This record gives sequence, structure tokens and C-alpha cells, in this order.
Amino acid sequence: MSLRLTLFCYLFLLQSLAFGQAEFAGRVLDDKGLSLPGVNIFIKGSYDGTTSGVEGDFEFHTEKEGKQVIVFRLIGYKTMEIPVECKGGLQTLPDQKLIEAITEINGVTISAGAMEASDEKKSVVLRPLDIVTTPSAVGDIIGALQTLPGTSAVGNDGRLFVRGGDASEVGIYIDGLRVANAYGTTAGNVPTRTRFNPNLFKGTFFSTGGYSAEYGQALSSALALNTKDLSLRNQGDLSLMSVGGGYAHTLANEKQSLTVSGNYFDLSPYQGLVKQDFDFERAPFGWDLELGAQKKLGKDGLLKVLGRTESGGMKIRQPEPGKEGSGPLIDLRNQYSYAQSNWSKVSSKGWTWFVGASISSNSDEIAFDSIQTTRDNQLAHLKASTIWDFSDRVSMKLGVEHFINTYSEGLPLQDLKRSYQDGQSFIYT
Repeated sequence: MSLRLTLFCYLFLLQSLAFGQAEFAGRVLDDKGLSLPGVNIFIKGSYDGTTSGVEGDFEFHTEKEGKQVIVFRLIGYKTMEIPVECKGGLQTLPDQKLIEAITEINGVTISAGAMEASDEKKSVVLRPLDIVTTPSAVGDIIGALQTLPGTSAVGNDGRLFVRGGDASEVGIYIDGLRVANAYGTTAGNVPTRTRFNPNLFKGTFFSTGGYSAEYGQALSSALALNTKDLSLRNQGDLSLMSVGGGYAHTLANEKQSLTVSGNYFDLSPYQGLVKQDFDFERAPFGWDLELGAQKKLGKDGLLKVLGRTESGGMKIRQPEPGKEGSGPLIDLRNQYSYAQSNWSKVSSKGWTWFVGASISSNSDEIAFDSIQTTRDNQLAHLKASTIWDFSDRVSMKLGVEHFINTYSEGLPLQDLKRSYQDGQSFIYT
């Protein structure tokens, strides 16, 4: 009697357990209606799932309850997610169609009258971690890119040279807006580096075999830096070095974030410990302040603001060819500021909008023994563009932009000065 009761209870509980499980069945097809075998199908956030068969059919059960999401994933196709309600018994889902993803072979972008492979397929995208972990880069964006094929190292210049072109032929853009004087001002034969912290950006897009006509202007290459979107959490970061230090603080919530950072460096201790070939009377020094803010506007809009100001200098004696002695003294002082703001929005009708403006301002005071000179350069960039996605494979980009470039130089002691202003407007499609 006891054995019969035990067997009855076991079968009853087994039946109840099986009835309590949710079971899903269906079929997966491609965009042409043909069956897709080998599709990974699973409940999001769990190990419950299966793989579609030869005819694209699938069936699996789960112990999850309530509202869940089923994920359909296959290499070469866009991942699809559908919401379901997990309740006891078998549920037959409608046929699911996966759309083929654009790849390097079949993805073509038409830009400014020229047909080219998708930009990202013939470029290198570096994340901040890639840059700071490249040993020879020393945390410098350009230092990391100089290790890539297609770039050239010109002595210890520190700037980016591509396919034999001058460093000025490599355009540097932040969120699509041109940056002027992106390298720190330096004396002859003294290496320089980029001004911006790589941790500001979510990705560094470097074109190794051409670039979109959006950048244009007969460049040998384009370096596009994309700033981060909303920060994920509040945090503070303190950095201490033998030659300086800095602090950065981030405040963030679901709709907006703000990051403020400050840094100071002075290479005098390093120059005193390690003998250098440079005859510095005052080793390079400088400070910088940086601000980055992001705010969601509506459902799909995002406003970004970036600002940076810095100051630095050095004193160095450089020998002259054919003359003995330590050479004339070069006293260099630099002031630099950069600010930009941009707004972007993705609409439900396939349109992507972008409006932005930036300004760069650089001022140098250089004393060459008794000769004092000044250089001032400002660049303003205004830009608006839109992208219309005809389909997953075809899109059109249309934009307009305007540049205002002002340059002046002078000899203050002689009260001499000359300057010019240049304006350029472009339309691309």
C-alpha cells in the first residue's frame, strides 16, 4: 500500500511540474521565406532555449514565469527579440523572420557621388582601453595610432603622418566637428602629443584606406573621435604621478550626466633624475580643466557639451647648426581653449538629425632670445546633417557646414602685426 501511495504521489507531482512549465514552438525563416537552421533561440537572461532544426523548426520549455523575452540570434543576421508571456502549456509562435545583416561584402555606402565600402569596414576603431594599454603610446591617442599600418613615424615628432602626407593633412574631428591645434605647441625637435584625454571618448575611428567625403578637404586621412553618451554611474577618480596628478568627478542619472576633471604636470623632477639630451632651463609644465555634459531630450534626442581649457610652457636652449655653445633660449607659453555642443535625434520614420558647433582658440607667445613673437589662431565650425535610411541596406546622408578661420601673428616690441580671415562653406550628399 505504501509503495502504491508513493508511486501515485510521484506521478502526480511529475504531472503537476510538467503542466507548470511553459513550452514554446515555432519556425524561423529568412527574409525570403526560406527556413533557417542553426538559429540560437533562448529566454533572455537564462539558459533555457534550443537551436532551430533543418526546417527552421524549434521547441523548448522553460520554468520562467510571467513576461519574458525570447531572443533569436544567428551570425550574419540581425538579432531579434520578441516579448512573450510564460504560462503553462504549449504556445505556438508565429513564423519569425530574421533580416540579413550588412557585411563588408554586401554593404555599400553612397556618399558625395562616390561609391565606397562602409567606412567602418576599412578603418580601425580603438576603444579607450586599447589606447591606454598600448605600451609605446603612453596614454596618447596618436601614440597608439602610430603603431598601425599606413602611418609613418617622423623622428620623435609625436604627430600623426599617414601615407607620406604632412601631419596637417590628417583631419581630427570630435563628434564630426573639426578640431584646430589638436596637438600641444612645442619647440623644434621636442615631441608633442594630443591635448585630449582618451577616456573622454567611447571610440576612436581612424580611416586606414580612405574616408567619407563628409570630411573632404584633400586630407590624407581622418581621425574621428566620438565622445561618450550618458555616463552609467557617479564616480571620482584620483591620479597621482611623480610628475603631477589630477582628479575627475562624474555625476550621473538616467537622463543626464556631468564630468569635470583637472590635471597638472611638471616634468622638472623627471628631468632632474634622468639626464636628457634636451637643454631645458624650465622643463615642460602645464595644467588643464575639462568639462563634459550629456542630457537626454525627449525620447530619442541627446544634447552633448564639451569644453576644455589649458595652459603650459617651457624654456629650452637649442644649438644652432655650425655654431658652438648651448644656443639661443626659446621661451614658449601657450593658451588653448576648445568648446563644442551638438544635438542629435533618431526619429521613428528613419531620419537621423545632427546639429553642432565648435570653436578652437590657440595663442602662443614665443621669445627667441631678444625677439618676441605672438601667434593666434581661431577656428569656428558650424554643421548640420541628416541621414535617411531607405532600408537596412541603403541610406542617404545630406549635410551643410561652414568654417571660419582667423590667423594672426606679430612682433609686439616692434608693434607689427598681420592677420587674415577665411570662410568656407560646403554642401555634401
